[in-house]
Amino acid sequence: DGTITDVGIQRMENWCRDGLEPRVASVHMRPIDVGNGRSVIAISIPRSMNPPHRVYMQGSNRFFIRNSNGKHEASVEELRHLFGFGARLSDEIASFINDRRARIRDQTDHLADLGNGRLTIHIVNASSFRDQTFVDLKKLYADPYRFSPSSDATKRRVVLEGVVVGSKSEGKFDCRCLIARDGTIETVFSDLLRDRDGGLLIPGQWLVEQLLGTVKNCLDGLIDLGATGPFVI
Repeated sequence: DGTITDVGIQRMENWCRDGLEPRVASVHMRPIDVGNGRSVIAISIPRSMNPPHRVYMQGSNRFFIRNSNGKHEASVEELRHLFGFGARLSDEIASFINDRRARIRDQTDHLADLGNGRLTIHIVNASSFRDQTFVDLKKLYADPYRFSPSSDATKRRVVLEGVVVGSKSEGKFDCRCLIARDGTIETVFSDLLRDRDGGLLIPGQWLVEQLLGTVKNCLDGLIDLGATGPFVI
C-alpha cells in the first residue's frame, strides 16, 4: 500500500531528524515494490564526515557502532577514534593530493604530458575517499568523455587507479582526466605557455574558463555517479 509506505518513510525521516545528534546529511529513502501488494523501503546512508552520532530517544543517549558481528555500544576507546576521524581524513586527503602533484611534476605517474606549464585540478569526494568499489569501471569506460577536459579528447584507457580520458600531442597528453576508483578526479592541462613577443605567457581568460568549466563538469558527473560530498577541491 502506497499510503502505508509513505507513512513509514515519513516516520523514519522523523527518527533521523529528531533522534540523531548531529544529524546525518543526505539520507535517501525510496519504496521498492516486491510484488503481492507489498513494498520494502531502501535506505541509503552516506559515510558521515562528522562522527560519532548519538542516538537519543525516551531519555536515553547512547553511541552505537556496527560491524560484521552486528551493533554494540561504543567503548571509550572507540569514541576517541571516531572523534578524531574528521581531522585524520582531512590530513589523508591533503597528503594524497600533495603526493599526486609531486608525481605529476616529476613525471613518475606513468601519464606522460607535454610539461609546457601545468594546471592541475583535484576533486575528492570525501565520503567515498579510499573506497575502491565506488566507481563501476566497466560502465565508466563505456563513456568517460563526459569528464573530459577537452572536446577533442579521443584517448581513453584503464589504468591501475581508474580510467583516463584525454587528448594527445606528440604522443603525450596535452590535457587529460583521471577518474579514480574511489571517485577522486584529477585533471591536468599541460600545454599552457604561449610564446608572445619573445616571452612566455599563460592566457588568463582561457585559464579561468578551463578552471571553472572543469570543476562544474566534474562535480556534475560525480553527483550523477552517486557522490554526496563534501568535496575537497
